[in-house]
Amino acid sequence: MLGSRSRGDASLFAPRSILGMAALGVVFALLGALLGAATASATTATVTTIDVPSGTQYGAFDVTAHVRPAPQPEGGFTPAVWVQVDGMGGHPAPLDANGDAADQLSLSPGSHTVVASFAGFSDWDASASDPADVHVGIGTTTTLGSSREPALSTEPVTITASVSPTVSGGTLSIVDAFDGTTIASAAVDAGTSSVAVTRTFAAGSHDLTASYTGDGDFGPSTAHLTQTIQADTGVNATTGVQLTTFYPYKDGYRDTDDIRGSLHEPASVAIRIYSPTNALIKSINLGPRPNGNYAFTWTGRGASGAMLAAGKYRVVQRLTDTAENVRTTTHYITLSHKKLVWTTSTINMTGSQFWAAADSGNGYVSTSRSAYSGGVKLSSGTAGVAVAYRFTVRAALRYGPTVTFRVLGKSPTGTAVSQGLWNRAYCSPQYVGCYDLKSMGPGYGWWSISASAGLHLDGRTGYGAVAVPYDGKARTFDIAKVRLVYRWAVLS
Repeated sequence: MLGSRSRGDASLFAPRSILGMAALGVVFALLGALLGAATASATTATVTTIDVPSGTQYGAFDVTAHVRPAPQPEGGFTPAVWVQVDGMGGHPAPLDANGDAADQLSLSPGSHTVVASFAGFSDWDASASDPADVHVGIGTTTTLGSSREPALSTEPVTITASVSPTVSGGTLSIVDAFDGTTIASAAVDAGTSSVAVTRTFAAGSHDLTASYTGDGDFGPSTAHLTQTIQADTGVNATTGVQLTTFYPYKDGYRDTDDIRGSLHEPASVAIRIYSPTNALIKSINLGPRPNGNYAFTWTGRGASGAMLAAGKYRVVQRLTDTAENVRTTTHYITLSHKKLVWTTSTINMTGSQFWAAADSGNGYVSTSRSAYSGGVKLSSGTAGVAVAYRFTVRAALRYGPTVTFRVLGKSPTGTAVSQGLWNRAYCSPQYVGCYDLKSMGPGYGWWSISASAGLHLDGRTGYGAVAVPYDGKARTFDIAKVRLVYRWAVLS
């Protein structure tokens, strides 16, 4: 209880010593420090908000956080907010001088909440925004392509638009800014992801835009394409003839000739054939033709079937497109009365004139043991042996239809062996397995194997072989002579 003090208590106010005065100073200093500390702990309250875009977002989108009043940097530290999605994760976004921070988010499709949090520092209080809702959809990509760029005004062009990934619905359209028309439009869904149109366009530059409307969580998308259309001032085509010389004699060699061409736009085709004396001898109208190849086969014969006179004929093609452009081309064909003349020839060799021999065991290929002059005797041993003969036929236009390899000889031991013709469709003539084989022997005589000239002549070369196998029984064969019989043809 506080009361009055008597004079006897005055000593309470008098310093007892220098030490006592110092202690009292410390007390007042501490009190001042505490009061100062209490004053410095006064803080600034903050309010944090966040702006998110409205409506469904497709792909990355921007958000902006605000802290008010704006915290200022201090001691090299820049204030920042943390942007968190669905209460998880987060990363700092630095605040500018106005207390604003921009950030970009890329989220999975669906609904999300976004919160901006300011942690506070120094004398700035922490604060957090209310949760903001944002819905993220599925982004789509639209593509637009042309089948021909550039194109002529008479050429049909296919324009195709597609949307991906597979959508649940919506409409895909193509608009031509050249005249503002919608040139194609269709509903798209899980079964149809594209729309196309094939048409001609007026000459000029056509800015095409493909637009997908979007559907549900699938967002809209667009694509652009410039289609260049050139005025059609000529016929886009190539013309020609199959052969510059042909031989209408019916022997299977260049008996007819094709007068042909390739259209890169629709056109009518007319063909005129003129004789060496410039008389019109044949007129052919193929009429309107679509894009693509065409041909007329000329037999070189008149209406009666008789062969026309030999000489150089002039062939004129007149092409007229849908824009009434005309292209005229001229080619020349020589009609010859020559025909194939066929001859049968034989190439003979002695048995010892073999091209190659094979002996992989204890058999032999011996010219000294043969009973025939110039012959060769083969013994299989226990592994088999073989010899091959190479024949060079004369140059010709045609060979065939068959070639024949013949072997004269016999088996002294009365055992059959094999003769063969090399088949170029198999492998190298150095291997017995690449020959078509036929059994021959054992008696003395000419043994023959025949096959197609097309597969058994390689250019002007053919091969025949004699193989003496071992199949549990040793075999021998004595070759006196071999020959290749073939037919060839030249023009005469």
